[in-house]
Amino acid sequence: MLSMDQVYNLLGWEELPGTRDEREVLRIWIDELAQNKGEEWVRRHRVMLRDQWRYFVKHGVDKLGKPPIE
Repeated sequence: MLSMDQVYNLLGWEELPGTRDEREVLRIWIDELAQNKGEEWVRRHRVMLRDQWRYFVKHGVDKLGKPPIE
């Protein structure tokens, strides 16, 4: 299981938008992506993943559910 520090590193972010609960959703999402596609895939697609995350935070993670596994 990835820590939040590992998620920050994979996404190239020092600070993530969202509440603590929302960031936990992000941690689980990125952990699942890293397990299914590999950490290198997450690094290569970090801009897209960050954009998707910003969208989810802006529109309410609780309303939209979990971001989809690509």
